[in-house]
Amino acid sequence: MRVMIPKKLNKYFDKKNVNIKYSGSKRKIDKYLKKDISKITFTKLYEKPYLRTILQLIIKSIQEDYIQTVEEFLDYIKDKLEISLDEPIFIDVLCKYCDEIIDTYEPYDTKKPKGIKRCPKCKNMIDLSDCEDKKNWECPESIMYKLLDDLNKIEIVTKDWYGLCPECLESSIIKNIKSPLLNDMDINTYKEYLSDFYCPKCGNLFEIRPFYGLNTNDDISFWKEGYWLEWYIKNICLKAYPRSIVEQGIILSKNHDVIEVDVLILKNNETYGIECKSYSPDKSVDFGNIAPVLKYNNFLDHSIFITTGIIKPQDVSYLKKNGVSIVNRYEIEKIRRYIK
Repeated sequence: MRVMIPKKLNKYFDKKNVNIKYSGSKRKIDKYLKKDISKITFTKLYEKPYLRTILQLIIKSIQEDYIQTVEEFLDYIKDKLEISLDEPIFIDVLCKYCDEIIDTYEPYDTKKPKGIKRCPKCKNMIDLSDCEDKKNWECPESIMYKLLDDLNKIEIVTKDWYGLCPECLESSIIKNIKSPLLNDMDINTYKEYLSDFYCPKCGNLFEIRPFYGLNTNDDISFWKEGYWLEWYIKNICLKAYPRSIVEQGIILSKNHDVIEVDVLILKNNETYGIECKSYSPDKSVDFGNIAPVLKYNNFLDHSIFITTGIIKPQDVSYLKKNGVSIVNRYEIEKIRRYIK
């Protein structure tokens, strides 16, 4: 069944002698959404913007054929977090007597801890509201588990189990972690259960750790090829402007000139075109991927460029001179300030 362009949008472009239709990326994203990359995913990414950064770094690591245990992944990203985020992932609460870390909190979605707690070092009873705060960019293993589990719960990453022999470093993926041992389990079942966790090379017991990767069941291309960013921006705009027309994947053509608009908004009878480029948060955007937005002003009232990567200073100046607004990776959730 053919999906019809909204009448109001059609009427707007008819007056300007511009033809309009949906693009192929629109159909691709609709296909992915049928597999329920749905409201829960958008809500989690919206509530915890740092998950976007973790997701982008996971994608980059997979593109480089980088396999990660939690420890390896921690080493891979900890040096990139400071340049990727405008706020720390969490904040340490320090004892006012000895500067020991006695609690942590997440600035994105948790207020500062309150109450009384004993310092594990000096043993004083501390009112947490009196403690000093210290922004901490390094991500300890326990926080990394929590971040990856957040992405696992919304089915962006998969969680498997990884066995590593502490003696000979033999390793393997442990496919099925079985239920806990039962009191009435017979000896043969008990031996079969334990055999899954012993090194096949030297016989020592594996140290079992979580192992994470992108969820290929929900089409890895949705995340790896950047379709998620168009979908994400569209959802933010739908939430911000429920009475306006917000469409994703639009092709506009006039006098043999054609552009594809990732997200198009018709608000107060003015059009806004948004070009979305998903990049790793520590990588600069190629100018060739920026250039398409320069043609937006020939068709639309306002042009906006959004990326999760880094835009070079000379490209920022060039875009501004050509009337293009720039939304950097820190401001994605605040896009409404660019749409009047």
